[in-house]
Amino acid sequence: VQIQAGDGDKELNFGFVSHTLAAGYKQEDVTNILAQSANLTVGYDGVEPQNETPRGRALFGMVRDRMREHAATNSATWNVNDSAIQMVPVLSYMPGDAIDLTPKTGLIGIPSLTFQGVEAKMLLNPAVKISGIVNIDERRLQDVALSPSLNYGGADLLKRPEIDSSGS
Repeated sequence: VQIQAGDGDKELNFGFVSHTLAAGYKQEDVTNILAQSANLTVGYDGVEPQNETPRGRALFGMVRDRMREHAATNSATWNVNDSAIQMVPVLSYMPGDAIDLTPKTGLIGIPSLTFQGVEAKMLLNPAVKISGIVNIDERRLQDVALSPSLNYGGADLLKRPEIDSSGS
């Protein structure tokens, strides 16, 4: 069984914003207004504080669309967790301790490397959050490499060839 769950569905699918910001607003003001318009709170906001803007701005439309634009402007990703908007820089993660993922803590099967990172299956664990960090022992990773001779669409991953005692 594969479960895909979400939070804030009603707020994001029906949330609408119609607000004007005066000159001198900051990016955190945009986050706050979008959250208020969707009846959400602001959770973690890892976006670096920025200078005040020289011009005003109109926010009009679906909250999810304005959040997508706002996150892209700030090189961040966003999600809703526990009815709060989380803004996480693209090359970062949520603060907090890493969750050790082992067969004893819920890891199922063998994690594998992909172009997007590491893929792993696990039992449900409420401590694991979107943009959170997990720790997987690298010895548990499936060792894979791309074959240069194949025209692949991301699916032609082959086991790394064995190296004999001569090194070839």
